Amino acid sequence: MLSVSRDSLNPLLNTDVLRARLDAIEHYKYRHGVQMAHWPHFAMSRASRHLWKYKFNYALKGLAVYMLVRDVQHFRHMHRTSYVTLQQD
Repeated sequence: MLSVSRDSLNPLLNTDVLRARLDAIEHYKYRHGVQMAHWPHFAMSRASRHLWKYKFNYALKGLAVYMLVRDVQHFRHMHRTSYVTLQQD
């Protein structure tokens, strides 16, 4: 146990106790590894690396989705504004 008089009389024991406490704190802090302790940094790093690697693929897919949405919106607009009439010759 901790004793104020014993720790103050023996500074080496005090440093050993503090070192043991710091080791226990570090052990429980990084029990599952530094990647689990600081997971947002590593998740954003992996996501940005993936995005940088496949940037042209994502740009091409984004262009295809944009063209598809534009065509669907144009079709819906033409369907709302135009009327089909029957013409007889």
